[in-house]
Amino acid sequence: MEFQERLRSQMEFGYKKTHQSTIIILQSEIRNRQSAIINPQSSIRNHHSAIANPKSAIRNPQSEIYN
Repeated sequence: MEFQERLRSQMEFGYKKTHQSTIIILQSEIRNRQSAIINPQSSIRNHHSAIANPKSAIRNPQSEIYN
């Protein structure tokens, strides 16, 4: 009987922990979606910044000539 009680309490504790972690994950997803709704351009802007200025990664050979 004592074993069954311990097992049941451990299962309840495990369920509560799993439930809490699920709630935390859902809350973070909600926050991410809300921030995407508030600022939809932020992820697009970050993605396109490298595309918009590809020459920034290329060295300027003209400046090396004068050095």
